[in-house]
Amino acid sequence: MQKLCAPLSITHVIIDLDIGGAELMLKRLVLNSDPKRYTHRVLVLGVEGVVGKELEHAGIEVCYLGLRGMWDLPMVFIRLVRKIRAHRPSIVQSWMYHSDLLAGLAAKVGTSAKVIWGVRTTDPAVGNAPFTLAIARHCARLSAVLPDRIICAADVSRRSHIKLGYSASRMHVVPNGFDIDRYRLSSNARTQLRNDWGLSETATVVGAVGRLNDAKDFKNLISALLELMPHFPSLHAVFVGRDLEIENDRVRAWFPTPEFLNRFRFMGERNDMPECLSTLDIFCLSSRSEGFPNVLGEAMASGLPCVTTDVGDAALLVADTGLVVPPENAKALAEAIEVLVNRTPAERAEIGRRARTRIEEHFSLASTVREYERHYNSLTNEI
Repeated sequence: MQKLCAPLSITHVIIDLDIGGAELMLKRLVLNSDPKRYTHRVLVLGVEGVVGKELEHAGIEVCYLGLRGMWDLPMVFIRLVRKIRAHRPSIVQSWMYHSDLLAGLAAKVGTSAKVIWGVRTTDPAVGNAPFTLAIARHCARLSAVLPDRIICAADVSRRSHIKLGYSASRMHVVPNGFDIDRYRLSSNARTQLRNDWGLSETATVVGAVGRLNDAKDFKNLISALLELMPHFPSLHAVFVGRDLEIENDRVRAWFPTPEFLNRFRFMGERNDMPECLSTLDIFCLSSRSEGFPNVLGEAMASGLPCVTTDVGDAALLVADTGLVVPPENAKALAEAIEVLVNRTPAERAEIGRRARTRIEEHFSLASTVREYERHYNSLTNEI
């Protein structure tokens, strides 16, 4: 008889489970790996979030350790050690710097688990607080000791972290994968949300997605759009993401005058991203720093024509299916957006179809999950 093996036990550690690139990739990985071969649990250093609730609803065990501030760190670390010991996982997989450091240390206290760190940013010095940069530097010093493997979302991330001092021999690249079935344009969602948001069907809508963070450089995108709007009366813009609300003083400061403010919609954080993307005609990534940008891949998978700054692996992702411009250059961004605004809806749809095909052929979720599973197997010698 063929010997039946118990599923490989993997405990994930992440600082929070609100909506974000790492959080969504963790969710996709956990929900799409083979349940007969892998059992996943998630330890959240912080408190409840949207993605965490979605995982729990899907039957995944999620435990929150209660980190709310620096003063909680000692107790949270003790809880983390106890939980990992109780789980007795074969692998502890952490996501982003704070989790990498704490999980790497906790896994070494009384367990034999293999440790996988997750690097998600291009350059830790861009868009991160000084404390986060300090954590990244500590991780670099310990990277030859604590983790057995370090998985980066982009090759540019791998290279920049090696420069920071990370162990080159332990670093591997697994690009994000995208669910083609989930991300597709919906005419019903387009009509419904445009009605809800006060946008006409004839408006040409440029959209951006992401949390309010300097690295996303939404200010630069707004400058580009304000340059175009006097010449294109039907041009409107939608911004979706945490803290992207017109009541936010940081957002209002991006507008030198209120002249075109009524053509912008700031919708804050939402959990219906496929529907939100369906309202757009053009997607724009304006970041000054990225690793492997999830939102760009999701827009491409949805079938949207895209403009992106040349950051991280964005140019690799879009290849010849989108327009790539230098970061922090509002004029170049405006010119690229204008190219797509001047195209007919049919021409934009054809560009979007090519973008979707590229995701389907080169960046599918299934291939990304298989690559993570290959790392699990090679670390535990279970093939």
